Amino acid sequence: MPNKDLTIEYRNFFQKLGMNQNNRVFLSGKITSKDEFDRNTTLIEVCCQRKTLGVFDYIPVRVSSWQSSAFSVGDPAVILGELRTENYEDDTQKSHKLIYVSGQVILSKIPTDWPEPFDTSMVWFYGNVCKLASKLKEVSRRGSISTRRLLEGTLAVNSDNTAYIPVVFWQNEAEMIHENVSERENIFLAGRLQSRVYKKKGDEDLAYEVSSIKAKKINKPVVNQTAPTY
Repeated sequence: MPNKDLTIEYRNFFQKLGMNQNNRVFLSGKITSKDEFDRNTTLIEVCCQRKTLGVFDYIPVRVSSWQSSAFSVGDPAVILGELRTENYEDDTQKSHKLIYVSGQVILSKIPTDWPEPFDTSMVWFYGNVCKLASKLKEVSRRGSISTRRLLEGTLAVNSDNTAYIPVVFWQNEAEMIHENVSERENIFLAGRLQSRVYKKKGDEDLAYEVSSIKAKKINKPVVNQTAPTY
């Protein structure tokens, strides 16, 4: 679980790189696919292992083509960037929302002078609450009869274009958000960027969400510092 000092250290590293301080992502994993997105960018998928044994997240990342040219499928990669969302239509003209990481920095390993990562797919951002579920849910733990409380919501995160991020709050934090935070209010959130498989009409697909680790209500939004784009 991230502590305050480590969160501040990561914030300082992003600031030193001139990257977005409202919306930042750290990924560490292995490249599992790589495809040209357009003339200037490449879409890669990064597999990040969770602390839970045998559980992996598969995160889509857009990076500049000149950066991705140094990496191949199967290579380790460290990504620094920001979360973004984009609406698109499929072949049947049905609307979907794509959640991905816009990678501003891609490295082969974590530099030795950086703070030790506390997870392989972390996000930090300030967001405006767009939507909160009206009730807490109880879900069963895997392989256990005990349950956990959760609260689902959506946050609007300031970026080049506003990103709308699905978030899940857990246990005491779920109760705190449910009791003390209303729609249109602002919070700071640190959490894990996760993927999960779901089935719809017999077909499997991936959904992405942020699992909250730390959340705090704030009085006003933070002014955005624009990240470099390629």
